[in-house]
Parts: sequence; structure tokens; C-alpha cells
Amino acid sequence: MMRQGKSRRHGIVNRRPAAPSKAVHLGMQITFAVAATLITAALAIAVGTYRRRRAPAGH
Repeated sequence: MMRQGKSRRHGIVNRRPAAPSKAVHLGMQITFAVAATLITAALAIAVGTYRRRRAPAGH
């Protein structure tokens, strides 16, 4: 019952022609920036760890 009510509300919101407010857009930009930073950091750490493990002991 609750889910149906929520989906109906979301449907009404999505049909509204008005563009999202600046605050919402700014929030989305911040969210994407943080996500991109975390992904980049995770990749850098993963690659660095992988390279260190793969490096020969003598070199």
C-alpha cells in the first residue's frame, strides 16, 4: 500500500514541467563530484597496491 502511494507521488512530481531548482542542481553537482573523487581515489589506491605487490623483490 505504501509503495503504491509513493510511486504515485513520484509520478506526479516527474510530470511537472518546471526545471529543478538551483539548490537541487547544486546538490547533484556536489554529489557527482564527491562520487567521482571517491572512485578516482579508490582506483589510484587499487592500482598502487597492485603495482607494489607485482613488483619483483630484488628491484
